[in-house]
Amino acid sequence: MDHTYRQFAKKGDQRYSKQPDSVFIFPGHNRVRAWMVVSDPNIVRSRIFWNNGSDSIEVPVDMTSKESDTVSAIIDSLDEGTYTFLFYTYDKGGNVSIEVQAIGQVYGDTYIGSLSNRLIKNASLINEKGKVLWLAESDSHALGSEIKYQDQQGNTNNIWVSLNDLETIIDEHPKGDTIQYRTLFLPDSLSIDTFYTDYQTVVLGPAVPMELDKSKFSELRLPTDAPIDKSSGPMTNLWDNILDGKSWYRTKNGTGSPHWYTIDLGVTAQLSKYTVWQRGTVSEHNLLYTNADPRVWEVWGSNDPDPDGGWNNWVKLADCESVKPSGLPLGQTSDEDIAQAQKGETFTFPENSPPVRYIRLKILETWDPKNSDHSFFSELTFYGISE
Repeated sequence: MDHTYRQFAKKGDQRYSKQPDSVFIFPGHNRVRAWMVVSDPNIVRSRIFWNNGSDSIEVPVDMTSKESDTVSAIIDSLDEGTYTFLFYTYDKGGNVSIEVQAIGQVYGDTYIGSLSNRLIKNASLINEKGKVLWLAESDSHALGSEIKYQDQQGNTNNIWVSLNDLETIIDEHPKGDTIQYRTLFLPDSLSIDTFYTDYQTVVLGPAVPMELDKSKFSELRLPTDAPIDKSSGPMTNLWDNILDGKSWYRTKNGTGSPHWYTIDLGVTAQLSKYTVWQRGTVSEHNLLYTNADPRVWEVWGSNDPDPDGGWNNWVKLADCESVKPSGLPLGQTSDEDIAQAQKGETFTFPENSPPVRYIRLKILETWDPKNSDHSFFSELTFYGISE
């Protein structure tokens, strides 16, 4: 491959074509794009060698074009692997330049075989719509995913799923209750090709109740809601997944009995169950099953709460009563009592409960009747099928 310039190694005055100002190899799928910048107007062609000089291509150089300083060419039909490419230029006098090297990567079947589709947490049909819940994408080279499905008329539709999407809603009933999806990858930010996994078929099954995403919860303060006590943390303490003695929510003394407050779940969901933890679960065990921990309360739901704080548009979802396993008198607890409090008390909703977005907890009695004019909880977790 060096026969073209070997003669210039002899003694004497020799002329060389100007080397490329810069060279680069852009990786691809069994191919690369070779790129270089030349500035000498006398250069008329270039040649690129690889495989130790056994293969090469010639690339014309037109220095009269608008982008005359940039030359590129696709080199295809390459096996997967790492290559060293040697660039030469030739001027009008037939002189050749000294080589300039660039190393490039070629991707192929081995790389494609290493790719994995993004994982799906759950895929279901809810109210004639498809819903896909995704696990976080762990591959840093992934670009996103594509969903492909047919509607009831047989038309093919596509949905792009970005890396940050954890939920995808298909606003119709896919034909055959199935979808297909694949994940796209870019092994290098400068790759000229995008790589894909094979399409994977997923059957949309019946919806399964799951824990609602607490990051979507927020307080909805209505005019008749119980005011917060100054010693309490914010209502967000009710869904911060912290059960120590420093995280709880307390309504103000003298609020009255019954009293209530409202939570926006952030999604409309048919609730299946929920779990509550009393204040004193981890520390302050002296507060368990006593003081202002609720003993009897109701759970109400709505999709359109009255802005004046009234009870129109609310439906009762559940009657709840906390039970102390030991049955010991007020102020006394057993190890079993403490164990149950730490596990949390779970209450179920009727199967025919309507989907709701807003929850109102109406506290009727606390464990110590003298403290029923206020109340506190440590944590709440809701489960259901969200739309």
